[in-house]
Amino acid sequence: MTEEREVALATRLLQFEETLTVVAREGTPHVMCTYLYDLAGLFLWLLRALPDPQCRKRRSSSEPPEVGSADR
Repeated sequence: MTEEREVALATRLLQFEETLTVVAREGTPHVMCTYLYDLAGLFLWLLRALPDPQCRKRRSSSEPPEVGSADR
C-alpha cells in the first residue's frame, strides 16, 4: 500500500470490531453511522482512483450492460 488513503482505508477496516463493540456496549448508534460514513468516503476515493477497465467499456458503449455479464 503506497497511498496514504489506502493505509487509512485498511486501518479503518481494522477498526470495525472495536467500533461495533463500543456501539453495543454504550448504545451509541451514531458512532456506527460515523464509522460507516467515513468508510464509504474512503471506498469512494478508492473506486475513483482505481477505475475498472470493464466499467470504462460499459460507459463508452451506447448499450446498457447485460445482467450477469460481469466477470466474477
